[in-house]
Amino acid sequence: MIMHIVHQQKNDGYLTVKVSGEMDSSRCAKVQPTIETIIQNGAQATVELDMSRVTFLDSSGVGLIVFMFKRLKATGGDLKLHSVNGQPRELIELLRIDKAMDVSWTHKETHRLAS
Repeated sequence: MIMHIVHQQKNDGYLTVKVSGEMDSSRCAKVQPTIETIIQNGAQATVELDMSRVTFLDSSGVGLIVFMFKRLKATGGDLKLHSVNGQPRELIELLRIDKAMDVSWTHKETHRLAS
């Protein structure tokens, strides 16, 4: 499955980036320029990475997430992962990424934590 990115600005100061498909090495390399543009355009924003439709995550996908997190933090922004499930959730928990950044497993939990 091809990895897709759709981004949109929300009114509450959050930039939501919806990702679908597999976050693996070949697909992450193709979307890296898009991610960099998103970060540059919303550098001081809080970016919500909606992973509800991500079916697979490997080390390259983790690298892309860490890249986004570090770049946003360096410019005064933040990265929050939400709606992480299945194999991506297992890997994020195994690597303890949820201890280093805000991760919510459901969309409902994301909005509860934000308020």
